[in-house]
Amino acid sequence: MNRRATRAWRFFILASLLMIWGVGLPAAMTVTDGLAPWQVLQVDGDGAAAIDCRGTLPEGAEGAVELRVVDASVAEVIAWTGAGEAVGGEWNAAVDGLPAGGPYTVEIRLADGEASAAIEPVYAGDLWILAGQSNMEGVGNMTDVETPHDLVQVFAMNDVWRQAEEPIHRRAESVDPVHNPRGEEGAREAREANLDVSGAVKGAGLGLTFAKEMVERTGRPVGLVPCAHGGTSMDQWDPARRDDGGDSLYGAMLRRFDAVGGSVRGVLWYQGESDTGGDRAEAYQDKFEAFIAAVRDDLGDPELPFYYVQLGALAQTGESVGWNTVRHAQYLIEETVPGVAAVAAIDLPLDDWIHVGVDGLKVLGARLADVAHRRMEGEDAFPGTPRPQAMEAETAPQGRRFRVVFEGVVDGLRAPADGRVSGFRITTGSDHEAAHPIFRQEIDPDNPNAVLLWVQNFPETPAYVWYGRGLAPFCNLTDHGGRGVLAFGPLPLPAPED
Repeated sequence: MNRRATRAWRFFILASLLMIWGVGLPAAMTVTDGLAPWQVLQVDGDGAAAIDCRGTLPEGAEGAVELRVVDASVAEVIAWTGAGEAVGGEWNAAVDGLPAGGPYTVEIRLADGEASAAIEPVYAGDLWILAGQSNMEGVGNMTDVETPHDLVQVFAMNDVWRQAEEPIHRRAESVDPVHNPRGEEGAREAREANLDVSGAVKGAGLGLTFAKEMVERTGRPVGLVPCAHGGTSMDQWDPARRDDGGDSLYGAMLRRFDAVGGSVRGVLWYQGESDTGGDRAEAYQDKFEAFIAAVRDDLGDPELPFYYVQLGALAQTGESVGWNTVRHAQYLIEETVPGVAAVAAIDLPLDDWIHVGVDGLKVLGARLADVAHRRMEGEDAFPGTPRPQAMEAETAPQGRRFRVVFEGVVDGLRAPADGRVSGFRITTGSDHEAAHPIFRQEIDPDNPNAVLLWVQNFPETPAYVWYGRGLAPFCNLTDHGGRGVLAFGPLPLPAPED
């Protein structure tokens, strides 16, 4: 029996039992807000969620409203609890203390038993907003995509909860004009057609892998709230447009935050490609820091977890200054803003000229889950990935070298089987145009948290070290926890001692 048939049979049995209990499932009692099939409710710090829902009744029906929860997985029934009242054809119900888990069936009735409703499946777990541009939206090849999971749901862009499956972002069904500008009629037709994506070639993202990894680590259901939009800049995400609702990216994100209950576990962000040109790159750090502060303020949590992906590679010729600038800004923001963490994409392969491939997206989902779970377990999420802690210049018996010592390393740094590390550059001068040759890059045999950069001669000062400089550098340094090293630079190198 397939999963859909199993659910239908389970619901038939539940309905039959309710009829035996004398409750019935009359259509007269409807749920209009606050609770829907497949919904994930955000749990609090104690691991419990609150139910707060509303609906309608026939004219003249009134009285006390009761609610109970059935945990079908263990055949457990939570006793009927007074939850609200019905007056003037409308009712409300609110209870708290729903433990993390599910699927649950939530039953609501008038105390006299004359009317009732049931919503299922409902889950209690963690909600995560997915925001940014195309690499978050998902443009990976739809080959060997992440498979669905019973405990991972999505608040789809048509404002309907359903089981999460690729593609997570489906802008053509969005109810927000900023994502779907075809007009109300076109949007309605798309929603009614249910957007058959069985033949989609592109669309894989990182959200489903992240969610499945979080379920594995925490045991809690996960709800994804997709809000990303390809090709968008920080200016288009301007928090000043918060009151524009679905006509702006920021307003649409806030609207969807409210629609899922006004509480989420955190935000995942992947954006920056559209800010690498002209003066936008220099302004990126200030804009990004202001954006994080605004999100935390508008979502009502000054310590809201905010985890982001640093820009990866761009398979194109041309000037790389803007890409270097944005990557380094993203590197620095992890230091300057508390409660954020960055993960690297510079070591991951592409599926086209600018988009991380489906295999790399799975890696990114796991890397984001790693920092998110560590934060939930009470660990400091900084650094989210290995990053330089100290630089040394020394003359060894074999020659001259720089040692770059990293912090945030899990079980030592890791290189390919042949031991050859790639991705570091040394430049000299304030314009960084002159490159100083490195003839060998390797993990320090005496310190697995350090890399040795061997040079024929020490460069004239000032000299700087980079990792991941350029549009499409070949970078291959990770640690044994699977964390990639962030691109960085320019960082000043020390002068050798006399």
